[in-house]
Amino acid sequence: MTYYRPRMSAVLHCPVWGTSSERGQQANTEGTIRVPVRVSRASWTRNSHNYADELSITVDYRDAGVDPRLLGNATIEFFLGNADESGAWEPSKANRRFLGIVTSVRRALEQDSRSVEIEAQDFTSLMLQSKPYPPEGVPKYSDTLTDAWNLIVDHAGGKDVHGNWFRAAEALRGKVKPMGIDGWPPRLSGACGERIAKNAPIHVGQASDAWAVWQKAVGLLGLISWIDQDDVIVATASNYYTRADPPVLVYGKNILKLEEQRNANLSGKKIALVAYDPVTGRVVHALYPTSQDPKTTKKKSKAEGAAQKDDYEVFEFNGVTDQARLIECAKRVYEERSRQELTGKLTTCEMFIERASEAQFDLLTLGAGQDIRIELEESVMHGLRNGTESGMSEAQLVTWLTSDSVGYEPSVAELVARNAKTLDMRSCVFFTKSVTTTFEVDDTGGSFEIEIEYCNRIEGADA
Repeated sequence: MTYYRPRMSAVLHCPVWGTSSERGQQANTEGTIRVPVRVSRASWTRNSHNYADELSITVDYRDAGVDPRLLGNATIEFFLGNADESGAWEPSKANRRFLGIVTSVRRALEQDSRSVEIEAQDFTSLMLQSKPYPPEGVPKYSDTLTDAWNLIVDHAGGKDVHGNWFRAAEALRGKVKPMGIDGWPPRLSGACGERIAKNAPIHVGQASDAWAVWQKAVGLLGLISWIDQDDVIVATASNYYTRADPPVLVYGKNILKLEEQRNANLSGKKIALVAYDPVTGRVVHALYPTSQDPKTTKKKSKAEGAAQKDDYEVFEFNGVTDQARLIECAKRVYEERSRQELTGKLTTCEMFIERASEAQFDLLTLGAGQDIRIELEESVMHGLRNGTESGMSEAQLVTWLTSDSVGYEPSVAELVARNAKTLDMRSCVFFTKSVTTTFEVDDTGGSFEIEIEYCNRIEGADA
C-alpha cells in the first residue's frame, strides 16, 4: 500500500484588510495585502475550456473571520502537494494548483466551531461576466490572435462612471501561450475568403460575453483555448486531446468507485456546418465525417438521401467562408460532441499512478481534455473470459469479483460483470471532462480523493 502525506495552504490577496483606519490608508494605495490562511477542507475542480475552474475552501475563523465584504475583490492562490518522508512541504509555484477570484464568502458561527467558507473561480469568470460585450472591442479579421486577445482584455469589465474601461483582466494581457501551432500568431483572415474585408469585425452575437468573443476568434481557426491560472493556452484539437502516454487507472486496484452511462442521442451523429458568405451571396457547407468510399458517390434514391441527411446535425457557423477552414471547424465540433456518447465518473484516493509507459504520473496535474486509460488487470480479464465462456451469470461474476481473492468494490464489480462480454472490444482510452480534488483534515487525520468525469474518444481516430 502506498502512503501519502498531502498538504495544502492558501493565500488571499486583498485590496484592504485590518482595522477601519488601516483600511482607509490602504484604499489610497494600488497594492494588495497578502493574507496566508489555514485550510481545513478544499474542493478544487478543473473544468473544460468553456467553463471556469472552481475552488471551495474552509478556513480557520481566526485567519479570515472578518466582514465578508472585505474579501469581495480578493484573489486567491491555492497550493496542494505531497510532503516528503520527514513531513516537510512548502507552498511554491510548482505546487500552486489554482489562481483566481473570490466570488463568495460565508461565515459560519456555531457554539463549538467557527469557520469561513470561501468560493472562487479562475480568471475565465472575469471574461464570462463581461456581458454584454462592447462592439468596439470586437477583433477584426486583420488582427492576429494575440492582437485579438489583448483587445478583448482591454474591453473586459465595462466602464466606470468616468467612461474609462475597468482593468479587471489586465493581468492576463500578453499571456497567450500557443501549444503545437505553426506560424504563430495566425491572422483571423485565414478563416475567410479573400474578398472579405480584412478590416471588418468578426461576427459575434449581440448578447456575447468577452469569453464567447474570444472563443469565436479561436474557433474561426479551428483552435481551442482555455485559461490555466495566469496563462491563456491556445491549442489545436489534436494537442488539447492528446493520446501521448496516458495515465492508467485499473479497476479494483486504484479505482474506488466507478459508474458509466451511454447517451444514445449523440451516438453516430455527424456534423454539418453552414456559413453564409455576404460578399458572394453563397452558402458554404462543411460535413464531417465524410465517406472515403468512392462507391458512396453514386446517385442515391430519395429515401437513401433522406436517411443520409438525418445522420447530420446542422449548425450555423457564420464567419468562416473558407471551405478548408470550415471543414476543420466541423471536425472540431464533431470530435467534441462525439465524446459525449459514453460518460463516466470514477473516484480514486491515489496521488501518483503509472503511465502506459510505466513512468510515474502526478494526478494533481490531470485536467479536462486529457487522456486516461481505464482497464482491468490481466488476471481479472482472464478470469472474466473463462467465466463468461463457462456460462457464469452476472450475479455469479459479481460474487467472484467481490471475493477476497479479487477484492473489487461492489459498484465496480457490478459494472464490470454487466459489460464482461464486451470489455475486450471497447476502447480503454477516454477523455477527462472535469477533475475534482477534495482534501479534508480533522482530528482523525482526514480524507483525500480525486473524482474524474470522463467521456469516450472516437474509435479509430488518431487525435
